[in-house]
Amino acid sequence: MVSVRRYESRDLAALREICVRTGYRGTDATGVMADTAILPDAYAEPYVVHDPGLAFVADDGGAAVGYIVGTADTDAFADWFAETWLPRVAPKHAAPPEHPDNFEEAILRDLHFVAFDLEPRAESVREIGIVFDNENAGHGDWGAVCRRVAMLDHR
Repeated sequence: MVSVRRYESRDLAALREICVRTGYRGTDATGVMADTAILPDAYAEPYVVHDPGLAFVADDGGAAVGYIVGTADTDAFADWFAETWLPRVAPKHAAPPEHPDNFEEAILRDLHFVAFDLEPRAESVREIGIVFDNENAGHGDWGAVCRRVAMLDHR
């Protein structure tokens, strides 16, 4: 049975793996991208670093099989991403092309420009992302999982 618990630092490798295994339009990006580390560097890990109190994992009793990440303030996250996160991870990846021609190039562009592409938001805008590995997607009552997370004290 899958349960939801708070993210712990020991979950990082599983979170990154799930992000890659679901990162190519819901399927495994392995073999599709030369640099699959772009995916969790852009879409998963920055959330658990910036706002770990809003990170949760779906745990099947032995390992994380999904994750829920978010931020309480999109503007603050975008600023932090550009000023702190991007300088930390950008050197590990190729520079983004001016005009992406494929999926990997589009992800590179997202990594480098995500903070600048966000439009100004109203105060207290939140973001949430929910990802489950392909073996567990479609099984169980994920709506109940999400409701459980919504009821947790996030701070």
